[in-house]
Amino acid sequence: MDSEKIFFGDLYKVTKYDIEMDWESKIENECFTPGLGHAKKEITLYKKHAILLKTFDGHYVDLDNLNLLLTLRIYHKIPFTSQNALLITTPLKENQIFVDSSSITPYLSTKTNVDLKIVRKWQKQAK
Repeated sequence: MDSEKIFFGDLYKVTKYDIEMDWESKIENECFTPGLGHAKKEITLYKKHAILLKTFDGHYVDLDNLNLLLTLRIYHKIPFTSQNALLITTPLKENQIFVDSSSITPYLSTKTNVDLKIVRKWQKQAK
């Protein structure tokens, strides 16, 4: 596993998510033009210093959950989905877990191969 794809970051959970629309911009048939409202969010800290694997499309996977996801996939035939495996940096709904983009820091600054046992040891020390 390349260390350049491993990051530390804080995970947050959205406890409340409301979209407030600009009612003056409402169109007659109850459709809204994107960007005419704003989201009001309440968030709480879910996990501090999570170890994250960055995917090719810019999402993140929490390495603590990876063993559980692999077990579900192998033994119970439950597939990976974006809802249960991939984390994003911008929350879009209530009860969603997301990565705080301002807290993301690289695991190592040089490109090396990293053993996952070392990653888990560093995570325990960070707590």
